[in-house]
Amino acid sequence: MGSEAIRDLMVKTRHERQPLPNFQLPTHHKWPQFLTLLGIFCLSMVLYWHASQRSLISVNTDIKAHDQSAYMGYAKKIYRTQGNYPGDGARAPLYPALLATQYAPGLSEQTFFDRGKQLNVILSMALLLGLYLIFLRYLQPFTAINLFLITTFTLFVFKAPYFQPELPYYFISFCAFLGMLKLMVEPNWRIGLLTGELLGFAHLIKPSVLPAVGIFVVVYGAQWAFHTLANRHHITRQSVQYAALTAFCVILMFLLVGAPQFYRNKQTFGSYFYNVNSTFYVWYDSWAEVAQGTRAYGDREGWPQMPADQIPSLTSYLHTHTPKDIVQRFRTGLKESKIKHCEEFNYGYCRYVSLYSRAALALGILALPVWGIPFIKRHFFAGVFCILYFIAYILLYAWFVPINGGQRFMLSLFLPFMFLMALILNDPMIRRASIGISPRLRLRWVTLLNCYIIALLIPDIYIILTSRIMAFNAGG
Repeated sequence: MGSEAIRDLMVKTRHERQPLPNFQLPTHHKWPQFLTLLGIFCLSMVLYWHASQRSLISVNTDIKAHDQSAYMGYAKKIYRTQGNYPGDGARAPLYPALLATQYAPGLSEQTFFDRGKQLNVILSMALLLGLYLIFLRYLQPFTAINLFLITTFTLFVFKAPYFQPELPYYFISFCAFLGMLKLMVEPNWRIGLLTGELLGFAHLIKPSVLPAVGIFVVVYGAQWAFHTLANRHHITRQSVQYAALTAFCVILMFLLVGAPQFYRNKQTFGSYFYNVNSTFYVWYDSWAEVAQGTRAYGDREGWPQMPADQIPSLTSYLHTHTPKDIVQRFRTGLKESKIKHCEEFNYGYCRYVSLYSRAALALGILALPVWGIPFIKRHFFAGVFCILYFIAYILLYAWFVPINGGQRFMLSLFLPFMFLMALILNDPMIRRASIGISPRLRLRWVTLLNCYIIALLIPDIYIILTSRIMAFNAGG
């Protein structure tokens, strides 16, 4: 490809490109709205800090619970080896590297534990600011505020006071999901670079993004193959090359960001994408089998030293289990996940997940005839990507329940799902839908929904701040 062709791919025509948002100070008539939004955030953070400190001091007191001691040990090894620790084959290095900044020789376990928890709370507040700005960028203010308050007080405030990487992973993986979704609608090599970078960092926090990368590549490739075949007389060669360049940027940046860890995995464990959970543990039926299997043979220090025919794999699992066994494992995992999320350990988010999904489904179905065939065609593959993304991860987490059924895994889908539902409700066509109260007064359905949500949220937040925050050990 010559220099002129590369230059053409880098610069799209004016009608194809979307201008980047201009970040300017509010004009005079926007200052009241700006101050209101700022006030809501500041008040939320004051309440958030108070609640998280109560949980940090009185609820999360067991260092050995929920893998916290393992992350502490990882961080100390990174500090002592000056960042050269190859890892334990189960956890990713980025979060322990961050927490290693809080460690010093001679520091007691309890002091290091307290410092790590405090840093996690402060980090979570920075992440919430990022989420608030993202919500305000893509959603109407009322919808953005509600989604921010739900995220803050029914999820983040419970997970913040723990020495765990869940909240950074939730944030980065959500941003990566948003980037992939944008690329499904419109290829853009700059967004492709950013999305690949986000996927790489998410993998370095928790090695769980490979299914997302695979789904994106398959659906994105299928989309452009279909467009090329169905519109061969209207799709230009330059458009196809630009789409290919975008996908290449995603994969390239993902591999570049993760390259140091991939290399260490290969040197230590013999596989670039080695992780004990996805390599071995998913093919066991219980944690007892794990403890007696590869873990007992050193899977955290290198490739397990055991007979090859005893190492679990997909092939061995299919040989020893019937289709009925496989279906039953999925069913049991889904059932237990529902119980844990909606009954046993519900911090308060469950009712809002249900409410948003039902409202988006109902109003989305009503808007389908108005949107028309062109709109549906334009977003068809984006919809396929979202459906496959959620189904794949729900099934994978359900499958992993017999090994570790903690709700922190499934909660990684909270932000992508809730934002997607809010995005549907934020569609201009749905926002204009209204109901007549009188000949001169009409109320929009979305406004009524937001009023109903805030009416639920206010007493919910009060209950969370006064009692519920002390009732749940949210590290699981």
